[in-house]
Formats: sequence, C-alpha cells, structure tokens
Amino acid sequence: WKLVSPEGDTFVVKNLALWARENCALFGVESTKENAFRIMAGLKHAKQGADGKCYAQTTTYKGWRAETGTEKEYYGNADMAKLSSQQKSYQIDYFNGTKAEEIAEKVKINAITKH
Repeated sequence: WKLVSPEGDTFVVKNLALWARENCALFGVESTKENAFRIMAGLKHAKQGADGKCYAQTTTYKGWRAETGTEKEYYGNADMAKLSSQQKSYQIDYFNGTKAEEIAEKVKINAITKH
C-alpha cells in the first residue's frame, strides 16, 4: 500500500492491518482494534474509488489517499533480477490491494480446493 497523508507525507506499507493498528493516532483516534479496522476499511474503500470502482464514491479517507505504488517504492533496492516482469507485475498488483484470487483469475490459475 502507498498511503499519502493530508499533509503530503508518504507511507509505503506491506501490511495495512498492522499499520492501521500501530498508527491510529495519525487519524486522531484511540488505538483500538475497532478503530484500526475502520481505518483499514476506509483506506481500502478510498483505493477502490481511486481505481475507478463504481461502488466507491470517494477517493480519500479522512483526507488520506491510497495510491498505486511503484516497483521501486515497494522493493527499494532489493535484487529483483530473478523475477520475471510478469511476476513483478503480479507482486505489484498484490501490494496495491488486488486479491490473490483476482490475480489467479487474471492469469487463469485454477483455485485449489480441499475435499
């Protein structure tokens, strides 16, 4: 996740739920499980709006934006040479909030089911 505060500060986050639990104060609320869930849900909804999803009527949550990050922002200086461009693309999709099931459907991978 790439989050931008109302002041323009950028946060690149791999685990949105954990980040929300640890940063409730940035939203002016007490650090509780319920508040962290509200923050996470609000940011996810804002990201869906930014992505043009018709059911999401906003692109911000309390002035915060969730934007699409770049490979450099997500991986920093990590050596990505062993990944194909397709693998990198799927990773970035995942980091930007695309569900694993949607990525699997995109590349036509059948779900594994337990019997």
